[in-house]
Parts: sequence; C-alpha cells; structure tokens
Amino acid sequence: MLKRTTRKLICIILCTVLVATTCLPSLAFAQETVRMNSQGGASDAERQLSQLVIDDVSAPQAGSALDDTAKVSSAEGESWDIPVMWVGSNMELATTAEEGQAYLPALAFYIPDGYAVAESTDGYTVELSDSLTQLFGGQEIISVYDASTGITYIIPASLRGLFARGNTNEEEQASIDVGDEESTQVDPGNTGQVPAEPAPAKRKQNGKKSVSLVDIYCSQTAKDELSTSDLEWVIDLIINKLQPQAVNLLLEKFPAFKQGFEEGKIGREIGLYIYYEHGDRDGDINHESAESALAYVRGRHFVSNGTVHYGYMLGVDLESITGEDKSGKLYILKDGKEFETFQNTLVHEMFHAFMDDYNRTGMAGTTTPEHAITELMTPDEEAIARYKNTHYPVWFIEGTASAVENTYQYRRSFFELLAGASQSYAAYTPEAIVQNYLTRIPSDKVAYFLLEASSPDATANGESVDPSVSQYVSGYLAVLYLGELAARQAGDSSISQTGGVTTISSDKIRMGLNSILERMNKGETLDQVIYSISPTDAAGNKYYGSSLEFERTFLLEGREGGNVNIPAAALAPSAQFVCTFLNYMHALALDPSRTNMPNGSILFGFDEDFTSPLDPSKDATSEAYKIVDSNTAVESTVPDSTALAGGGKSQSGTPLTTTQSQPADPALQENPEAAAAEQPDARSESVADPTASSGVMADSQSEPAEQPGEGTPASPEVPASNEASHSQGEEPAQPEPAGQQLPDAA
Repeated sequence: MLKRTTRKLICIILCTVLVATTCLPSLAFAQETVRMNSQGGASDAERQLSQLVIDDVSAPQAGSALDDTAKVSSAEGESWDIPVMWVGSNMELATTAEEGQAYLPALAFYIPDGYAVAESTDGYTVELSDSLTQLFGGQEIISVYDASTGITYIIPASLRGLFARGNTNEEEQASIDVGDEESTQVDPGNTGQVPAEPAPAKRKQNGKKSVSLVDIYCSQTAKDELSTSDLEWVIDLIINKLQPQAVNLLLEKFPAFKQGFEEGKIGREIGLYIYYEHGDRDGDINHESAESALAYVRGRHFVSNGTVHYGYMLGVDLESITGEDKSGKLYILKDGKEFETFQNTLVHEMFHAFMDDYNRTGMAGTTTPEHAITELMTPDEEAIARYKNTHYPVWFIEGTASAVENTYQYRRSFFELLAGASQSYAAYTPEAIVQNYLTRIPSDKVAYFLLEASSPDATANGESVDPSVSQYVSGYLAVLYLGELAARQAGDSSISQTGGVTTISSDKIRMGLNSILERMNKGETLDQVIYSISPTDAAGNKYYGSSLEFERTFLLEGREGGNVNIPAAALAPSAQFVCTFLNYMHALALDPSRTNMPNGSILFGFDEDFTSPLDPSKDATSEAYKIVDSNTAVESTVPDSTALAGGGKSQSGTPLTTTQSQPADPALQENPEAAAAEQPDARSESVADPTASSGVMADSQSEPAEQPGEGTPASPEVPASNEASHSQGEEPAQPEPAGQQLPDAA
C-alpha cells in the first residue's frame, strides 16, 4: 500500500480554496465514473496503474467529524489516500457535521510520484463507488485540474466556482496560466493610454495543448473579420481591465450593491460573447438574437436538466469599435469617441447585471421561476397581467443604467431639443421643456420624448413609436428626479445655492437612487416607493399614486389635456427640477476652462472633466461578475429564493423553499416548443394601489422584457452628430424558440 500523509495537503488546499457565494442545487443527474483530462503521472514513471476506483468515504453524521480522506485503489493492488473537503449548505468549508446542514464532498485527487495511469495519453477515467456517488446528492460530477498544484478536484458542478480561482471550463479542464492582479482603485478620468499588446491569450491544456481565448469567447464572424492579435487585445482589455473596473466602481459607489455582495445577493460569475455582427448561426439562441449594439447584458430564466435556472452573459459587438485602413482591412479602434463610449457602455451594462440579481423580481418580471416558464407557454390574460404587473417599466430599467454612464455627453443634442432653441440659447425654461416634451417629434414618428412611449411595442394614433429617446433621455431625467425625491425625503436635496449660483450634487442623487434600489430589494414595490417619495400639491395630495401615474404625468403634473399655457410658477414639480438640472449642465458645457463636455454620470461630480470613468491601461480584478470560460449564459450564484423575494413594479415576491434551481413545469418538458410563444402584446391601464400589501396583485401597465438596440435617430432640426450616432448597448426584442430561453431582464 502506498502511504502518503494527507493532513498537510488538506491544510494547503483549505487555505487556497476561496469560498464563493454559490448554491447547492439538486440536479437530476448522477454518474459513477469521472473523465480525467489531466496527465496521469510522469511519462517516465516506473509503475503503471489501471482501473482506478475511489471509495471509503463515510457519510456525514450530525455531531461527528467529517471524513477527511478517501482511498484510491488500482487493479495492480496499489492504493493511497487523498484529501476530502466538505462544503455545507451554508456555503462554508466544514470539518464537523452540524444538525440541519447538508454537505457535498470535494475530492483532491492526485497520482503519487513514480506512478502513471496506463491510459493517460488522451485522458483516463476514475470510477466512484456507489456509496461515494450517493454523497454527491444526484448532482453532475466534474473534474477540475489545477496545473499549479497537480491536483484534480472531483466535485459537484455547482462547486466549480470554489476551485482553480473560479475560472475553469469543465469541458476543457483548462487551468489558467495568468497571474491574478490586485483590484485597482478606479480613478475618474481616462488617461488616454491604451493597454500594451498582450501575450497570446491561451489557457494551458494540462501541459499538452493550449485553448485559445479567441476560440472560447469569439464568434466566427469576429474571427473572420478581425486579426487574432486584435481579438486577443480586446479580450485582455475586457476581462483584465475594463469589465472588472466597471464592477468595482459600481460596488464602490452603491453601498446597497456592496452590502448585497457581502450577503450573497450579487452574482460572482458571468459569460462573455464577442461578435462582429449579430445573427451568428452557431446553434446558440443567445448568439442568434444578439443585436447590433456596443454591448449588452442578457439576463433570463432558462431550463437545464429539468430545472429552472437564472443566468446572464455580457455581449460585445466589435463592429461598433472597428475602423478600416486604406487597404480595406478592419482593425480595432483603441482611442477616440467610439472607444470612450464603449467604455461607458460597459458600466451601463454591468449596472443591468447588478439589478438582474439585486432587483430580479422587477427585472425578470416574475415572482416565481415557474411563472417565468408559464408566461410564455400560456399567455392568457392572467399570465399577461401577472407579468406586466411585476416587470419594471423600460424607462426605469434604462434610465437607471443611463444614469451611471456618459448620457449627457453622448446625447446632448437631444436634451437641447427640449430647449426649443439653437445651441446659443441662454437657458431652459419649464414652459419650453414641457412644450417640446409634448411636441418635439421627428417627422416620421408621432411620439419622441414621452415617457409612456418607452415600451418597444408602444403605439400612438395607430403608428409605432421609436422608444430610444424616451428610454434613454426622458428615462434618464426621470430617474434623476426620482433620486432627488428620495434625497428630499431623507432631508437632503441635491440642489443648493451659494452666492446666487445653483449647483446639483450627483452624490445625493446617487444615494437617493441607492435607497430606492435597496428598498425594492427588501420587498417594497416600485409603486410603493414612488408613492412614498412623491411630492404633494397645495392641498396635500400626492402627485404620483403609482409608477404608472408618474410615467403619465412626468413633466406634466396638473395639466389637464396637456395644457402648457400656464405660468412658470405653476409648473410643478418635475419640470422645475429638470429645468434646474439642464440649466446647470448647460452652464458647465459653456465653461471655456473645460476640456470635455459634462459627462452626466451620477458616479462622479457633474462638474468633473473626463470622458470615461475607466482606464484601459490599468489591470483590475473583481470577485463579482468575474468573466469565466463561457460564451453563453452562466447561471447566477444568487438563488431565486433570494433574488425573487424583492419588489417588482406593483407586486413583490416571496422566498421559495428550495435553495437554487427549481423544478421546471412538467408541461415544458413534454412540449418544449410551447415556450416559443411571443410575448403577449396587451396593456392593462388600471393604477396599482401603492398602499396595498406587496403580495396583492394590482394590475397596471408595464413593458416587454427584451429591449431593442439603442439606436439614436437623427432629429429633423438637429443633425445627428458624433455625440448621438452610435448604437449604445441594448438588447433585442425577439421571441425565443425551443422553450429554453425565457424573457430577458434588460
């Protein structure tokens, strides 16, 4: 018998495994063998081993020490002990079993020095005894090789984020050949530097072959149109610089998100898909429905192995940041306005990811995963009402994400349309803002700025309405105003005057928005929050009884029939705030000492002079939303039982009894094509009672889940400029086939 002390090895492993806030789902899958793609010992080993079997692991017993070793045996009669670690349902590593806790094993498998597995040239299999297999609780069992230690972890798939730094692709069994960098403090202001050309981006395949990161993340269209070096540069830029900077920035600036991450309410992993043009036909519906947009985050429920899961991925469209040289060859833009807008868009999209977890009820439009399935399978009146009653309005989803990016820089020409004058005007007035909000429309559309026209399926007078300006311009202004109302409720308005000069604090607006998101995470609905923070008229009546009333009366409070021919003093209250804000931003824009147009992001002071909050020359890492080796949706580490307990538009969810994955509707498995039904196009007009208990359904207007590309239509009066000519980062409105993809959150 081969003898080897395992205690020291266990201590080393316990010190290096980082516990991630993940889950222990019950998956309908089990196996008694595990395929190992790692090397089976040294090629010049003296002894050959075959038919390896792992056994002798005792089942957990409450109050007793957990078995910390397993025995590996071979057909040749050799055997040795390997370490066993245990992860409890509280997601902590344990050495003693406690009452009420469930435990999953993780085996640290290795081949002793001087030995090799006879079939190891192309990998080999290891058999698990029946009793050991049962300890994995019916979960899929995978092997994860760590080249730095020579250990192959045999683990349930749900624990893969705990091992090999959470970046392992179990299909490739690839260890990472890059050093982790410390998180970098993100400073406002783009230094103008671009990252150095990276070394070839590859994952080492157990010392035998390399897996290109281009093959992992990039579509065929991207590989056809751009050079490998350009794609490697982009991958390094996104994964090791911009995306983690964006995540860290949002964690830093929103205390609710930071606390939520510490409490397991914010996800730890996300997939990345890089393409050149939308519509890749590679069999993945997430890729086929990608739109022409700088970037987007797609969050949705889906079905896998008979259970309902929630996952998301980050999509990046390289077509928006490519140029063409004199010979017609395409290349990646590494500076300039498009590159700066791309950086801001990543912040916008990662904000969607945070809300997908922290405010999932309203983002997904459901209070239970089962309903997320049946909304598509049985689009009856009850399902329609339930979905629209729960899903946040699009103007709120896009307005919040637009508030953390360079919206004023990017769309200044559209804000100026609300002034009703040329760029030489002296000031905005409430009367002009309201008049142009109602009437300033493109020649081929019947609505433009109206907040209630933000839905992709909105119509007016029988004509479709382009929702982009109402979503990203009016929605932005509306969300800033809600942040101000929340700040006022806390006794700390963002507006102040010193020596006759008006200033607006972005910090106070951001903290107001932070409190709104936090209150909804804890169970309040958007209706209830808006009613709570609503100002009152002279008679003491609330202006906004619900989100629907706010949507319909934004900038128009007290104007029956849209009458704007009333004195400025009577224009209250949102028009007054918007007028003050736009005049403040316009004054900053006219300051000759500035280098750049005001950014408009609430992450920094409105008067700060920069174009992007990210620095493409700085490396960074983040423990939240870490990009893993997947180019499609990655399951969230936040279980629905946690995420769907928060507040939606007019209804709140309740905690579920399961910990992560919920059983799928049996009808879906019998007839998966049924879920391909399009989102119902019905709108309910009644107003929710914000004083009702959050569990009571109050039918009201909402929006379809998937968003169109954020195109920026040119105005007939203000030609589209570089400030407003890009497609910036949103998601398509398309039905999903084959019953596996459910409504998007953003």
